[in-house]
Amino acid sequence: RTITCGARVIIPSMMSKVMGSSAAPLGKALDTHTLPGDLDLRELRGFAFGPDGDLYVANAYKDASQVLRFAGRPGADGKHAFQEIYAEQHKANPGLAHPFDVAFGPDGMLYVSIGSTCNACNESNAENATILRMSPDGESRTIFASGLRNTIGFDWHPQTGELWSFDHGIDFLGDD
Repeated sequence: RTITCGARVIIPSMMSKVMGSSAAPLGKALDTHTLPGDLDLRELRGFAFGPDGDLYVANAYKDASQVLRFAGRPGADGKHAFQEIYAEQHKANPGLAHPFDVAFGPDGMLYVSIGSTCNACNESNAENATILRMSPDGESRTIFASGLRNTIGFDWHPQTGELWSFDHGIDFLGDD
């Protein structure tokens, strides 16, 4: 699925890209000079433009995953400036491990698919292996769906408003 937004084309995939006139991958469309010194862009997995016009990006890596907010309109250099860490995982907040995708729902809330930390286990954190629902101000979040392993993509049915998703279940089950 390709979505055209003005002069920019967005091609959602596992290696999501925001394509401009330079056809740069998402990481090259983000202004790394505006990032705080201790923040690195590692595995950019999903992105969404919010109702506020800003660009929300899932930045996943080991023990410090985040959803980052960037300016929706690129600057003079064609890059989106960093605005804030919208939500993050850290020792006091161990959820948000392995975010795969982000999208704003018809209700204006941000939905984030959070992967499992293992192949087949009982998660020690209730937010792992879920889809989280977050308020636009980033102040609250709840578990919208659970019992998932790694939800790679999701979207809402245009008539019913139901959330549909693709979940990558347990590995190594064989062909039976």
